[in-house]
Amino acid sequence: MQLSRAFTSLSEEPIKFGLSPRDPTPASTIFNGKTTYLLDRSKQSVYSEFIRRTNMQLPAFVRLLCGETSTDRRPKKHIDVPTQHPAWKNYIFISQ
Repeated sequence: MQLSRAFTSLSEEPIKFGLSPRDPTPASTIFNGKTTYLLDRSKQSVYSEFIRRTNMQLPAFVRLLCGETSTDRRPKKHIDVPTQHPAWKNYIFISQ
């Protein structure tokens, strides 16, 4: 849930500067029977221009990507174990 919130925030920030990705690039292509994974050049271009226009340093951009806030600095909060969820109640290795 936190990860999707981080990406939503990251996708909204460039829009404030009039930037938005064009058509999305396919995630992969198959050539001679081999799958090749591709970068989304459109998104890369938008984020690069966003960083230039805002003079944002790379660490600040990574914090934005990870969904860090001034009140919650944990960069990997999206991989926290949801111990409050009822399904974890009987998990025997929870203390490890």
